Amino acid sequence: MLDGFTLDTNIVKLRSDVWSAMQVTLDASYSAGDFIIPYSTAAICGVITADTTSGDDAIIVYKAEKIVVPCSFSTDMEAGTAIAIDAVNKEAVAITDGNATAACGILTEDATSYDTECEITLNGNLLPIDILT
Repeated sequence: MLDGFTLDTNIVKLRSDVWSAMQVTLDASYSAGDFIIPYSTAAICGVITADTTSGDDAIIVYKAEKIVVPCSFSTDMEAGTAIAIDAVNKEAVAITDGNATAACGILTEDATSYDTECEITLNGNLLPIDILT
């Protein structure tokens, strides 16, 4: 449990009360609301809750029943589709996208190629892309 932690839902766009967060030490600087992998050997991805600098301890929401994250899709995507994180551009992408770093969730609503945000179920762990393709 994170004692005294309060989540700003204007930054972390949760759409459900079912979520988990943890404290991690970051290997880069991030802005509140960034969708990231916190360090190179991490088995999670998630949304950072506050502005941070490299080496800081930070809170990351790494698991959520429904959360809105930045996205970039080259085609329209259907709810129920597995998605990946592009750790360089800090956004959700299709599993088959060349920039996909690791699978991390499932779309909970349809998304178009014009959307800049999408709602997903964030699994809480990363899966290597080659397992799914």
